[in-house]
Amino acid sequence: MALPVSSAAAALGLALASLARGGLALSFQSSRGEGPLEEDWAWQDLNADVPAASSLVSWAESAQPAAEPGPVELPAHSAGAQPAPAQPAPPARGDNLTQIFARAASPQPAPAQRGGPAGPRNLTEMLARAAGQWGLAAAAAPADAASATPYVQAPSVQEIVEANRISGCVTMASPLAVSNMVHTVAPEGTPCVFRADAWDEAKHCMGYADGQRGQYGWCWTNLARTEWGSCSAACPLAGDAYSLGEKLENLEQLVDQLAQAVGV
Repeated sequence: MALPVSSAAAALGLALASLARGGLALSFQSSRGEGPLEEDWAWQDLNADVPAASSLVSWAESAQPAAEPGPVELPAHSAGAQPAPAQPAPPARGDNLTQIFARAASPQPAPAQRGGPAGPRNLTEMLARAAGQWGLAAAAAPADAASATPYVQAPSVQEIVEANRISGCVTMASPLAVSNMVHTVAPEGTPCVFRADAWDEAKHCMGYADGQRGQYGWCWTNLARTEWGSCSAACPLAGDAYSLGEKLENLEQLVDQLAQAVGV
């Protein structure tokens, strides 16, 4: 059973005091040229009881209570924090002073850095990370059904041509419709193909204001815009607004005619 540190220190002090007394007696006898007498029983008992210095050191080390190893708590390192310097390992049971000093003087390996990944190194990397996080958040966010624009499929060219055929929006014979080196006049009765040009995306004929290509304007008859023709009266001239204005103008003319007939 290991002795307490105070008891070991007291025993070591008594042993060193006894050793000092023996040394003084030996020095006194040596100065007189006398050796220890055989019948000097006190000297023989002192030599027998005094241990060697190395034995005292080993006995003092073994008398110290060994520290029980406890759990080691590792500090949490942040992303940009530097790891703490490595601490030497505690002395193990049975190590002597030479082994303890040698272990303390030897370099200790640096502990591995714990925590998350390192932070951004420059402004470009910081902006790239911010853009990536914003893109992930935008992709994960649900779409707002109230503000979302409903998808409406536009009619195909075949559907537009068939609708114009049914409504009578076809080309008609006109002296203003003349072919040239680039464009050819389509045969009479060819349905108009709207959406072939940016001007007819509103689904009406073009050039109705100047009347240079026909009384009701003109239209393309294919998407390649190589054929065209003068529009008939059944074609929408400028959409609903123009049709309403035309109807109002016709109504005014009718009112004037009735007024003249009545003699007002």
